[in-house]
Amino acid sequence: MLPYEHSWTYNFYSGKVGIIDYIASFASIQTTFRKNIINPGDRFELVYTLYEEFRKDPELEKVYYDTVWKAYFSSGKLIQNPTIFKKVFQEFSDRKEISDLFKSTALGYLEKESKQTHNSYLNSKTTPPQISERWYEKIDLLTEMDDLLRKNPELLKEWKSTAWISAISSGVIVHRPLILEKAFREFPMETANASFSLFIEANKGKNQQSIDIIVKNLKDENSFPLERLTEETVIDILKYSNLLEKLLQTEWDPNSIIIHKPKLKFGQSTTEETSLLILAMEENSIPAETCQILLKYGANPNLGVKRKSQGKEYILYPLAAINPNGNDILRESKQKILINWKK
Repeated sequence: MLPYEHSWTYNFYSGKVGIIDYIASFASIQTTFRKNIINPGDRFELVYTLYEEFRKDPELEKVYYDTVWKAYFSSGKLIQNPTIFKKVFQEFSDRKEISDLFKSTALGYLEKESKQTHNSYLNSKTTPPQISERWYEKIDLLTEMDDLLRKNPELLKEWKSTAWISAISSGVIVHRPLILEKAFREFPMETANASFSLFIEANKGKNQQSIDIIVKNLKDENSFPLERLTEETVIDILKYSNLLEKLLQTEWDPNSIIIHKPKLKFGQSTTEETSLLILAMEENSIPAETCQILLKYGANPNLGVKRKSQGKEYILYPLAAINPNGNDILRESKQKILINWKK
């Protein structure tokens, strides 16, 4: 029996299919049972190994290309194994279906994937989420393909307009700072439009190097509209003094009053106010330098906000907003900055 005449029976796949059809089916069918046994990326090692066998017969090679490779080109799944991706590209770079491969690969960069350590409750709070090693390889593929396509300007342009643009808009490139820098150089418009998404992704991974690159290249401060940001996002921004300073130099009002999300107190929904300076005083995750910068750019140390306690409204001032349960050194440093400024 010839290899391509052999058939397998799969408990949830109706009928018997030839090896080629069976391999091609993985391009469109998600099989949870199978996924637990074989890593999706490792599966392509098998797909390519089989191709090397079938290519010995020109007729079988054509069937394999038409049935398997065309299906994978449009599936977007080859990016799960960048090594095989490059081999396949080099093998078929002259085929018109390569455009399908680039377009579907672009969608792969829009996926979100992370792994969070689960050693303890404390770790889940203090350890930033990390992307998998496979994702680092996918990001590296951007520049590796640039090198392979250097002598083919037309395909290089297509690669950049598909895969690169998607990787930028998803924010995933922040996990490779050097590639992020290249993106800012070569895609000024796209990176400007995606600066907020890039910041969000870099902050999730606590990637200070990428944050610095984003701040250095920030051209459109309107992409951080204070009035439309959640309080959590504002707090994240206040953690990075260089980003805050750039925003205060342009669009942000240091004395903006921020409305808390509605909270349920004593059975009633109520909203409260806060300010940039009060958030900086309250939050232990925000450095003392942030308070100094806010004051430097005009934050009023005597600007109070409305709060409620036991149904009664009161005014909370920045100096009284300091977190009594926070780090002693940080608390004293913030208090000293505020007191000295008011003198």
